[in-house]
Amino acid sequence: MAIHAGSIGKADTPYGDRVGCVFNGHPLRCGIDVKVTGDHPIMDGVEKEFHIRDEHYQTTVTAPDAVELFRTVSETGGDQPAGYVREMGSGRMCVLTPGHCLDVWHHPEFKKILVNAMYWCMSQK
Repeated sequence: MAIHAGSIGKADTPYGDRVGCVFNGHPLRCGIDVKVTGDHPIMDGVEKEFHIRDEHYQTTVTAPDAVELFRTVSETGGDQPAGYVREMGSGRMCVLTPGHCLDVWHHPEFKKILVNAMYWCMSQK
């Protein structure tokens, strides 16, 4: 799993290739709407839309095999891919860009995503 700063990939680097995105920056902390876009086990039981306050990461997903889970939208950061998964050989990767502020980690919907993602990455239910 790569969460928040762990998702900061740079183009043409082994880590950037593995995480499958390039970090472009972020505005100051702001209100962000999280919108579920994918039908995936990680999103089971998660509300289709919820609101957080965080650094709104702006990224470009570079992995052609990335399966989007959710997007984030804010006035200052625009509409961004914010959660996706990849399967590489027998391995699984989940990338979540929210998570700078402690309030995000305490948000019940984000907690569901985290727990579901951990189980999915370990190939367990």
